[in-house]
Amino acid sequence: MSTPSPDIFSIPGCLLSSSGKEATPSGRRIILVRHGEIQDAHLMRCIGRLDVPLSEKGHSEAHLAGKWLKKQNISFSLWSSPLTRCQQTAKAIQEETGCGPIHIESDLVEMAAGAWEGMTFSEIQEEYPREYEERGKNLIHYQTPDGESFFDAGARFLGGIKKILTLEDSQADPLVIVAHSGVIRSALCHLGAWSFDYMLCIPQPNAGITILHAEKAALDDSKDAWEIIPSEQIGIPTTDFEVS
Repeated sequence: MSTPSPDIFSIPGCLLSSSGKEATPSGRRIILVRHGEIQDAHLMRCIGRLDVPLSEKGHSEAHLAGKWLKKQNISFSLWSSPLTRCQQTAKAIQEETGCGPIHIESDLVEMAAGAWEGMTFSEIQEEYPREYEERGKNLIHYQTPDGESFFDAGARFLGGIKKILTLEDSQADPLVIVAHSGVIRSALCHLGAWSFDYMLCIPQPNAGITILHAEKAALDDSKDAWEIIPSEQIGIPTTDFEVS
């Protein structure tokens, strides 16, 4: 396994190390793709599970992710969060690569923002001042009203990946999973690649690529048998230059 870029090591909170555990050739590669830009992204709303579609730019970004995957010359199994922005991104990947069907897994969905869904952060601060202050003091474990914490969302997301791994042959093609920045960042912290204190520093550009590896314990078919290892690439932006 190649080591992460030196640029990754320099970001505060990064715990990745060239001396850390490496994936073996028998492991299974997991390629996480964040969805493309959403409509009205400039409003900086708290969307969580609000079902918003991709913008025109987001569709272009999703197709770039598909072109990047096609350039890797691999076959893969494609999975997606049930939300529209991820399914549209997965559809673009399918169109670019000619891969098989898109499978949906509910545990890949973004963190639930509860009562804050659809609100701007200035609106949240005005309507929920006490709760907003509490969130600032405990960002990782704070649960929004009727919502979910970053910590719990990341654990649930990793459980979803392990569920997918148990459904498929452990020696099969790589998994491509289209999901969301919140759960991906939290999952990387759960995996020890990053300190939770610096979770929001983890690069997760629109349609960015993050690569993990999964190792399975021998003679154990349960989802808990899987160990997921952060790999060499975290939050790579897919650009025209990289896929040309």
